[in-house]
Amino acid sequence: AGREGGGLGCWVVWAPGRQRGRGVEADGAQLLGPRGPFRAHPANNKATPLPPTEPVGQNPPAGAIIDYWLGANAKGPVTLDITDASGHLVRRFASNVAPARPDAERYFAKGWLRPLVALSGKPGMHRFTWNLRYARPRAISYSYSIAAVWGENTPILPGGPYVLPGTYTLTLTADGKSQSVPLKVKEDPRVHISDAALKSSLAMSGEIASLLAPATGHFAQQQALQKQLDKRFPATAKPADAKPADAKLAALLTTLRAKPAPGTPSFMHAEGRLTGIENALESADVAPTAEQHATIARAKAELAAAEKAWGAEQAAPLAALNAALAAKGEKPLTIPPLDKAKAEAPDPGQDLP
Repeated sequence: AGREGGGLGCWVVWAPGRQRGRGVEADGAQLLGPRGPFRAHPANNKATPLPPTEPVGQNPPAGAIIDYWLGANAKGPVTLDITDASGHLVRRFASNVAPARPDAERYFAKGWLRPLVALSGKPGMHRFTWNLRYARPRAISYSYSIAAVWGENTPILPGGPYVLPGTYTLTLTADGKSQSVPLKVKEDPRVHISDAALKSSLAMSGEIASLLAPATGHFAQQQALQKQLDKRFPATAKPADAKPADAKLAALLTTLRAKPAPGTPSFMHAEGRLTGIENALESADVAPTAEQHATIARAKAELAAAEKAWGAEQAAPLAALNAALAAKGEKPLTIPPLDKAKAEAPDPGQDLP
């Protein structure tokens, strides 16, 4: 389409409209070739965001803008797979999996958040945006960034490492039929960094994710145990009312409830170190520093010590408590599997009237 007037010529070419319909059945699906996105980081402004009343422009969606057409309702889930040049899966999205925000304490009005967009399986033209990141790492806690813009989604940290510049393949599957198009991710032209440095940063993010996952699971297991203790054996209950009331079981409960001494290795403290580094890696294209490598080594040692102590707690006082409960015909306390344990969500907050 085009419009001209007042001495100013403005021509807009809608790429999806030009590609749509080339040899595609009316009720079929078509994945349109996207333009190659730049691997640009979002604003890292740490100052107070502009108020909603401040006039601002609107940038296009950050990442790869993917357009596709469905001629009819899909009979099953529509999926979008993103693979790298080696064929390894980078991300997968599906129409039957609703996107969800990780639990983070919201300290601001809901207007600073926008609804998340899922892959659609309904007929018509659809637009989906991939943020050029790998999946968000599992963590004990997440936080909202101060770098926010009214009307846009406030970023949650950590958000996942960025993919490397290069060629990727997008594969859309609907009703058992798949079609693929290439996607070339380009480096921000303002950034000058070696491929080796980018690969080193991505490798460090991968190492951090591999440490965060079990640390988060162990921490959630500890939370689950404390929650069961508080429910079944309230600390405020009088000795005459408490179950169990004998001194041995009371001693076991005291041991399991004991707060660690200051400086004791903990999953929470080590996780804080790791997520801090991950947030720094995601904020800019820079090579990892020697101090970051050293901090990860210290976090590894702390996690190993915390895991050893948690294992000993399960093998001794918790096992003894469960044995005593079984002898009394009562249900034992259970620990959820590592990959299923979930840390408790923070207070979601409440908007003021």
